[in-house]
Amino acid sequence: MLALLLAAAATATTATPAPPAMQSAAKPAIVRTKDGRVVGRETTIPFASQQGLYSWTAGPTDSSVYVQDNFGKWYLVKMAGPCMMNNIGIGLAYSTGPTGSFGPFSKIYSTEPPHMSCPVISVTNALPPASHRKDRKEKS
Repeated sequence: MLALLLAAAATATTATPAPPAMQSAAKPAIVRTKDGRVVGRETTIPFASQQGLYSWTAGPTDSSVYVQDNFGKWYLVKMAGPCMMNNIGIGLAYSTGPTGSFGPFSKIYSTEPPHMSCPVISVTNALPPASHRKDRKEKS
């Protein structure tokens, strides 16, 4: 009987933790907007064809803009290729997808020369751009 217990103990395996090099990296912290939306998550802007978009400002690249809906929510819109060249002095117009939402089937147009048309490739939830944040520090 003792031999059976020793044999069983010898064949029993115990889980050992993986070495630190094989463990996955720590998950990045999830950043949320004040209304709980996850920043960077793909989305669409519902009812853009009826309620419109309130404002826009230049994005971090030549192929992106920040847009704000009529509820005060900010989104980062990425376009196919350099398009608006961060020219915040031009007016913008847009078309929505078939459901009236603003998203990857939409386009952004400049209303002034050179009248560019820019296909939207993604819309993600965003924090307000730095120029529109209430908590930004004023420079003296």
